[in-house]
Amino acid sequence: MAEYLTSMGYKLLKAHNGPAALEIAQAHPGQIHVLLTDVVMPGMRGTELAAQVISHHPEARIIYMSGYSESHLDDFRSAELIHKPIDLVLLADRIRRVLNLTTG
Repeated sequence: MAEYLTSMGYKLLKAHNGPAALEIAQAHPGQIHVLLTDVVMPGMRGTELAAQVISHHPEARIIYMSGYSESHLDDFRSAELIHKPIDLVLLADRIRRVLNLTTG
């Protein structure tokens, strides 16, 4: 996924888990346009990570990803959500759409 997004021209900040992602985001001096996070991951839920990142980077838009079925994701009905396995073309389209909402 990271290689594909990089090939599309996106600059990425990568982390292996929620706490590491939060540390990287807090230390990042520039803008974070999109946070792509799993709903469930080691060390922290995606919603917790998103809230913390937004407190430091209010410009960030959030896209959640999950392998859970729709019935387990009622809390995410109004959020940007992409299901696993990830279709890379769909992911790139979703990111463009979120960025267009931010800039347009």
